[in-house]
Amino acid sequence: MNKTVKEIYDVNLDDIIQPHENEIVKKDKLIRLLALLVKKLQIFVKKILIEKYNFN
Repeated sequence: MNKTVKEIYDVNLDDIIQPHENEIVKKDKLIRLLALLVKKLQIFVKKILIEKYNFN
């Protein structure tokens, strides 16, 4: 079954803001993914600062 790009990336913001019973798990996973991405970004920036300015 081939999905169009719109079907793949179409997000209903109402479902994220006011989740249904089964959408709470999806919202929790999105929050955890966002937290992981922020942590990875912090590590990346720290490595750049250490290389450029020799911060410890």
